[in-house]
Amino acid sequence: MLMSWSTTFAIVIPIWWMAVRLSVLAAPPWSPPWSPMSSCRLTCED
Repeated sequence: MLMSWSTTFAIVIPIWWMAVRLSVLAAPPWSPPWSPMSSCRLTCED
């Protein structure tokens, strides 16, 4: 890989985070337990 790891993360992390946010917003109530929304439900309800 020609780019350094810091450059790669600087590019990939924001794109990945936006994808996670969009998937969470679009996740139905019956989303599987491995989805970010469900894992947040399990940990945030305590």
